[in-house]
Amino acid sequence: MTGLRIQDSSEIGARHLKIAFWGPTGSRKTETILRNFPDNLLIDTEGNGEMCANHPDIPAFAYARTKDPFEVIEAVDGAASGKFKMKNGRPIQTVAIDGASVLWANQQEVAYGLARKRAEKRGLQGAESTNPTQGEWATAKRPLRMLMNRLSASPIKYLIFTAREKDLYAESKGSEMARIGVQPEWVKGSDFDMNIIFRFYFEKGIWMYEVTKVQGYLGKNLPMGSKGTEFPTSILLSYALSGKVAEDNANLTVEQQIQTELAKKGPKERTFRALQSYAIERGLDVEGLKSLLKGSGFTAYTPDQHDKMEVLIDTYVAQQVGV
Repeated sequence: MTGLRIQDSSEIGARHLKIAFWGPTGSRKTETILRNFPDNLLIDTEGNGEMCANHPDIPAFAYARTKDPFEVIEAVDGAASGKFKMKNGRPIQTVAIDGASVLWANQQEVAYGLARKRAEKRGLQGAESTNPTQGEWATAKRPLRMLMNRLSASPIKYLIFTAREKDLYAESKGSEMARIGVQPEWVKGSDFDMNIIFRFYFEKGIWMYEVTKVQGYLGKNLPMGSKGTEFPTSILLSYALSGKVAEDNANLTVEQQIQTELAKKGPKERTFRALQSYAIERGLDVEGLKSLLKGSGFTAYTPDQHDKMEVLIDTYVAQQVGV
């Protein structure tokens, strides 16, 4: 017996999102993560994340610096198991790998290192003799595929990759290579693992985002090719929070969507103990719950205020960054 559970699609609750940001250097990829997503663990492969530390407009975040894919896997597993937490004791809700381009460049070096060792062992010389074989490329890519497989089953709510932008070329007349556009710089096939991908860039000095890939119902509010000048934080957070965004609720605020979902639920236990359990499940400890209630004007727990308190908890968890 494996313990496998089969459930109806209507039972599926909160969603987990795999998101990618790509664009040129300075296009606000890291900053967008830290400003808009809750309880961040920033895995910094580029050494630039330190620039966001102690910023007055950016909440505190957990930080790890490495470009070793096995250490990235260790960080992801530790966040998922609760081994690694925020300094205030809250669980990590967002793991950002910043950036995937460096991980890929690091593994390219691994592939060429394997090729050089093979060439030296066989006494081969010349550039062609040190080009990696298909098997050497497969060996170099394996840790990155292991990482993506880990992420596919991870309970972390927001998994975010960043990637640099590189030019895309195609052969033109005379066998010359012509630049035909741009693309993210990461291991081939990474886009298939993502639920939504954003390209960041500047147009006439104005910051822009563009959706370059989207899956499922998320595409209703963020269709392929859609652009904007303000990052759609509320759409992503509410989508992951609710697990079901009805068509007639598409224009509601996060709090209104939560209230709608609560209204659909049946009878439940309305006690302070139940409220504590509800808060802890969402990453808010008991002291944090008491502080939140007191700060919102609740002087004591009463069963008739239970639903409002749950809405307050969910709204806080969903919108705490930037609030």
